[in-house]
Amino acid sequence: MKTIDLQNEPLSADQLLALASSERLLKILKGGKQFLLQETDDFEAEAAELGTSEEFHRFLQGRFRERETISLEQMEAELKLKEENGAS
Repeated sequence: MKTIDLQNEPLSADQLLALASSERLLKILKGGKQFLLQETDDFEAEAAELGTSEEFHRFLQGRFRERETISLEQMEAELKLKEENGAS
């Protein structure tokens, strides 16, 4: 990762993006805020988007509340009954 001081080394947005395509860039402001600039792939972009999606968070909360589970044996028995009922 490369840390750059834009006050001493002013760069255009295109120059910053060119640098970020080969290595992660860290920009630290005087107040202590930090910004990381790096190239991402489709998976990383999708993960970042889902992380801020209220709809996705509601979906996860709903899945988390689903507590009822069945064992593999119960599932196999249910499937067997369905097959028998469908075959008769």
